[in-house]
Amino acid sequence: MASKNWDYVGRKPRHLVADADLVAVRFGRAGGQPEECLDAELVDFARNGARLRVVDSASSAWLTEGARAVLHVRSLKPGVDIGLPGTLRWRRGDGPGLWLIGCEFDQEVPLETLGELFLNEILSDGQ
Repeated sequence: MASKNWDYVGRKPRHLVADADLVAVRFGRAGGQPEECLDAELVDFARNGARLRVVDSASSAWLTEGARAVLHVRSLKPGVDIGLPGTLRWRRGDGPGLWLIGCEFDQEVPLETLGELFLNEILSDGQ
C-alpha cells in the first residue's frame, strides 16, 4: 500500500576527496579582508555544498552560522580553478584546534564542473 504522507527527502550524493595533496583550498568571508581567508582541507563535496576542515585561529573568528563565504578550489596541476560563493551552515569541533564546517553554495555546481573535479583526480567515486 502506497502512502502519500512519507517524509523522505532526497540528498545529493557527497563525493570524497581522492587526494587532498592535489588541491589547494581557501575559504574566506565574502567581501572580507585577505587575512580572514583560511587554508582549508576539502573533506567531501556535493553539487550543493562542501565539508571542510580548518585550523582554529584568530583569523577564524568569523566562522559563524550564516556567514557569507567563498570557497576557492584550485588543483595543483592545471585544470581546475573555481570560486564558489555560499553560506556557512554549520561548524563543530574536530579535535584540538580544528573545525569541521559545512558550506552551502548559492547555486548548484554544474555537472561539467563536477566532472572536471573528477577528471583532475580531486574527487573520488568512493571505490
